Amino acid sequence: MATENGPFPIFGDIAAVQATAKLLSDVADAYNKRLKLEAPKLDGAEVYARLQEEQRLRSISNQLYFEAAQRVLDDAVDDQKQLEGDLAKAKERLKKIEDWAQALDLIADLLVLAGALLARKPGPIVAALKEVRDDIKTAKA
Repeated sequence: MATENGPFPIFGDIAAVQATAKLLSDVADAYNKRLKLEAPKLDGAEVYARLQEEQRLRSISNQLYFEAAQRVLDDAVDDQKQLEGDLAKAKERLKKIEDWAQALDLIADLLVLAGALLARKPGPIVAALKEVRDDIKTAKA
């Protein structure tokens, strides 16, 4: 059933497709009740023909339910792809932020080293050199 490309505005969204399917299913149920009441008055061929009509209604209803479910799945897949794309972008941005944080940490440690050198204090100089060395090792990794 080609409802996506058809000129039927009733099939514009998932809820409308589901509502139409429900309506057709209800019509088939009512048709079946009426057939049960009228069956004793009908011959076999007429009962068979009416049962076929009921089955057609149920078949169309089932096709519409399937189409609605397919649209839901398609929307979910699209949403999932968009989410995965957004997560990939966020990972890239987070990586850039981490890179900047490492660079800023190295600059801060170099400033501490410069201060320790100006103060001519061996303990702080060695500690600052260790920090700079650790920052460089982390950046290479």
